[in-house]
Amino acid sequence: MDSYLKDLTLSLYERRHLATHVPVRDCSSAQFQPAPKECHVNVDKWCLLNPAHKPVRGWLVIDMTALGHFRFVAHSVVQAEDGHRFDVTPQQSFVKHPFLEDEEMEEVYLLRNSGRNLIFIHHFL
Repeated sequence: MDSYLKDLTLSLYERRHLATHVPVRDCSSAQFQPAPKECHVNVDKWCLLNPAHKPVRGWLVIDMTALGHFRFVAHSVVQAEDGHRFDVTPQQSFVKHPFLEDEEMEEVYLLRNSGRNLIFIHHFL
């Protein structure tokens, strides 16, 4: 792992206590059919259909201390005009993990994650 990713994982690990649970909302309709495991695309489509809403990019925080690490999974949610956040992506897991907003601007997050093909990263304890 290069130094940039080491710094990123350390930063996420140090901020993990700021993660919050974001409720999943079934927003399916004739115009919007979100797909599992396509959170970034789902959020982009939702926000195009609902211009008062904005995407929030970040990470799901998965505590795997029993295995000696934390996993951070790239994820996107929606922020409504009133500031409340919700997740439009159908969940396939029974366990709900807290969401940690990324510190970078959206453009930097998207470029960094797509350029490095970041789906998840680990911080080893």
